[in-house]
Amino acid sequence: MKNRIKISTILFTCTVALMPLCATGSYTITETERSVSINPLDILNGREKHHSRKVSGRKLIKQNGKQHLRTNIYRRKTLYLTFDDGPGKGTANVLRILKEENVEGTMFFIGRKVERHRALYGQALSMPNLLIANHTYSHANGKYEKFYSHAATVIKDVDRAQRIIGGAKYLRLAGRNVWRLPQTQRNDYSLSKARRVIESPKYTALAGRGYHIYGWDIEWQFDHSTGKPSYSADHMISRINALYRSQHLVIQGKMVLLAHDAMFRTQSGLQQLRELIQILKADAWQFETIDHFTRSTPAVFVRNKASAASPKVIHLAMSKKSPLAQRSRQRKDILKILRQD
Repeated sequence: MKNRIKISTILFTCTVALMPLCATGSYTITETERSVSINPLDILNGREKHHSRKVSGRKLIKQNGKQHLRTNIYRRKTLYLTFDDGPGKGTANVLRILKEENVEGTMFFIGRKVERHRALYGQALSMPNLLIANHTYSHANGKYEKFYSHAATVIKDVDRAQRIIGGAKYLRLAGRNVWRLPQTQRNDYSLSKARRVIESPKYTALAGRGYHIYGWDIEWQFDHSTGKPSYSADHMISRINALYRSQHLVIQGKMVLLAHDAMFRTQSGLQQLRELIQILKADAWQFETIDHFTRSTPAVFVRNKASAASPKVIHLAMSKKSPLAQRSRQRKDILKILRQD
């Protein structure tokens, strides 16, 4: 009887002690937290070890002769590899790695560069594991504040690129980490507050025209004069895992990585990209194209049959097909246009 009273007293004390934590929401589950509810009686009797397991395991994996700490093996981790500023130097190498490693990626192409490199654009478009998206026509000519000061200039430039690139209206703005999705709206917080007030209406205007605008969670920086990546693949893996553990992402469990085609124009850069992908694959990361980031999809460009005399003219058509079906249709339509040029 006395033992039962002692046990009841202990249980009551534990409950009262935990109530403030639960009420305030200050109690958070860590990576080593037990994921199965434990009977307090088992704790008193020393049997809790039979019920515990880690939510996220830690294990050393070996890749390319190096050891890496594998984390979060019980959670789905999705990486969206995105490459900006193509087609150009480095694009062919990126296409090669994506094909050899059999992973999905998204390339945000500049309209003006597509006009110059039609064959390279056609090669990229023919890859089933690659999505081609809009990165403006002029890339703001490097004068971002002037470019984003006038809504008409921004809309005209982006629309021009879309007519050249085709496909659905997936967009990344030049020089700006901006998000405009049905579920998410974020401005570029690297800008001053005054600048954000000026530019924000332009982003919203583009969203009103059916564009889904994607920023990024993490960037793989590089030296613009040499094209050399600023960080090794090992260092980027550490940054990616640290950011994932912090969960400071636009959508939890999904990470958008920004890189640039020019980073991989040399053999050393190409090898860094290959190593990054191989380590992430071994660490249970999944790769997807940006059209799978959310369930909503923008309108799709298809060829205008009434404009047979001008094969480059395309128009909008709404589609309820899956992203994969949309992408397949996009390739067929645009490859026909390229063959007629």
